[in-house]
Amino acid sequence: MPFFKYTAISLDGKEITNVLEAADRDAAVAQLQRQKLTVTKIKKTGSLSAKSSRLASKVNQSDVLAFSRQMSTLVKAKLPIEQCLEVVTGQVINPAFKTIVQQIKDDVIAGDSLSTALSKHPKVFSTLYVGLVKSGEASGRLPEILIKAGQYLERAARLRRKIAFAMIYPCAVIALSIGLIFFVTIVVIPQFKNMYATVKGDLPRVTKIMVAVSDILRAWFLHFPQNVIFLGVLVMIFLAGRGLSRNPRYRGILDGVLMNLPVIGLYMQKIAFARFSSTLGILVNTNVPILDSFELVAETVGLTPLKKHILEVKERVKEGEKIAEVLRRHAIFPPLIVQMVHVGEQTGNLGGTLEQVAEFYEEEIELSTSTLISLIEPALVIGLAVIVGFLLIAIYLPVIRLATLVRRG
Repeated sequence: MPFFKYTAISLDGKEITNVLEAADRDAAVAQLQRQKLTVTKIKKTGSLSAKSSRLASKVNQSDVLAFSRQMSTLVKAKLPIEQCLEVVTGQVINPAFKTIVQQIKDDVIAGDSLSTALSKHPKVFSTLYVGLVKSGEASGRLPEILIKAGQYLERAARLRRKIAFAMIYPCAVIALSIGLIFFVTIVVIPQFKNMYATVKGDLPRVTKIMVAVSDILRAWFLHFPQNVIFLGVLVMIFLAGRGLSRNPRYRGILDGVLMNLPVIGLYMQKIAFARFSSTLGILVNTNVPILDSFELVAETVGLTPLKKHILEVKERVKEGEKIAEVLRRHAIFPPLIVQMVHVGEQTGNLGGTLEQVAEFYEEEIELSTSTLISLIEPALVIGLAVIVGFLLIAIYLPVIRLATLVRRG
């Protein structure tokens, strides 16, 4: 998404100049208005500076997690924010992140709040993280909320690790299969080609197919400029697909298709509802206003159709309706979430019940991941065996025919 540079006036009359990321200009203005800012000037900048982008690309979640823990301890000790940042800067090992923390410290010394300084680095500190810090500043509970933010990062990282670990085996087998096909067709088959010329009669159909595929692949990948053209087309297709996936309209269509797939769709929904429950739970527990919470949650769920429903729920809640009643009217929300939200509203412990739901969904994701792997593994093994069998038959069938002719002769 593009970045917008803006100038705005806060409720206390202070002028703020900053950069934020949004889908378009209207979305950027709406985001600033939700932060109680009066926009006086806003324009699209296209992207952050090249230096900021390079620094952000070298920062990982473990750096931000360590930052949260250290800042929490120091703020709890009643040290001034700028002094806390000075101490943390000296503890940071990652040079890129050290530079970013130094920039944050300089902004705080210049008069920015911590949340405002963090918001200038959206590739490192998410909108949710900045929103939590802003809530902590407003409520005077910044140390506690920094700990909560760290816990959220840990939970999100744990969920990503589970998903990434689940993908290792399938990706390895698929990569092995593709590598095997390319090696055999480009390197092995040409070695047999001259021998096939001595075989009397027509070659078997499978061998003809394999030789034709080999010739095509060798022509494309071993000869200039065909290989460059082919790789260029692949890169263009990848970039075009990446661009379309970032466009809100096409992203919504893609997410809608994925959500309706038999097994993958249900799996993706579980991940999205785990994020929904976990994020909303931690926001409610840190006393972030419920309407602001729904805005932040909508940005984290990852599925555009679900994001649309969450924003619709926010509008109904804004009019005074109960959250559970609104959720019940949206079929996309599972009965478990609706029931637990109802219980949370009745008992006054909405945040706690939502975090229980998040734990349930994380267990469900772990179980679903194991189930998917148990289904994918045999399918991949069988697929690899079929590929290897086809290649062996195609290669050695003419050899067997030639040996038979020699014995007869």
